[in-house]
Amino acid sequence: MRKFFYVLIGVFSSIVGLLILMFVSFTSCSSDEVEHFSRISVEPDELLLSSMYVKKDYPPSVRQLEVSGMRKVDFMSEDENVAVVTERGGVVGIHVGKTIIKVQADNQTIDVKVEVVPKYQNFIEPIHDFSLTKNDLLSKLGDSYEMQTDPAVFYYRNGGVSPTGEWYFFDEEGVLYTSCLILSKSKIPYDELRLFMKERYEYNIIRGAYVGYINDKKLFIQLSEYDREYYKITYTRG
Repeated sequence: MRKFFYVLIGVFSSIVGLLILMFVSFTSCSSDEVEHFSRISVEPDELLLSSMYVKKDYPPSVRQLEVSGMRKVDFMSEDENVAVVTERGGVVGIHVGKTIIKVQADNQTIDVKVEVVPKYQNFIEPIHDFSLTKNDLLSKLGDSYEMQTDPAVFYYRNGGVSPTGEWYFFDEEGVLYTSCLILSKSKIPYDELRLFMKERYEYNIIRGAYVGYINDKKLFIQLSEYDREYYKITYTRG
């Protein structure tokens, strides 16, 4: 009987020891998880990219985000017109601009700043903020302009020889609705002009124009020939 009692005590002690070991292991694991959660990090925390349409990367058009501290994370781009991100953290530059890639794990979110920079900067685009009045526009351009006989339009000479320059058209309420740029063909080959646009805007085949946004409002950009020596680039309110 006494022998049985000692055996019973031994079994009971073993069970208690096992329970204590399981408890310690659980609390230790939980502690590790908390530590892992608190140490989540993303490298790099800023990205400088070129557009995927650039033939030769300037800088690279694709970069990989490396996450430490958690195995399961989600990625999201705030503006996929600027850059997209894969489920594994590969970031691809699309169009010139700035956005944020959000890296989310449980209750923690880390923001990665992304800027897509242009390679082609052959000319300065005309002002195409279609919320501006004529007075607003004149304050941006300065005094070097020529009024036309039609009060709804004026011409701004931006260096070079005629007809190189900018044309601005206003609606009945005096708000800008079309901007045109007359550009010498000697300044930029047509292929580079197209790449200039593709870096910045999405091409719409049905519309036959590039589509962009400014202040969350749509605009269209069309390329055409002014004559044998000049391109005409037209920006129109959407």
